[in-house]
Amino acid sequence: MSALQLKLQGYELKSLEGQLIYVNTCLRQPDIAKWETVEFQQVKDGLIKSITDTKALIETIKEL
Repeated sequence: MSALQLKLQGYELKSLEGQLIYVNTCLRQPDIAKWETVEFQQVKDGLIKSITDTKALIETIKEL
């Protein structure tokens, strides 16, 4: 069971990292509106937390 969970969390981590790349690309746009910058930054903050949590979960699963 832990091998399956490890694999699934690995997929989740790759997905989150891809989303973070997209958000960073959006934030670098020169013509982005201020309200969009605020919203993308909030999404970025949430993604960073999710990535950190997922990495910690992967380490916990590896220890089992």
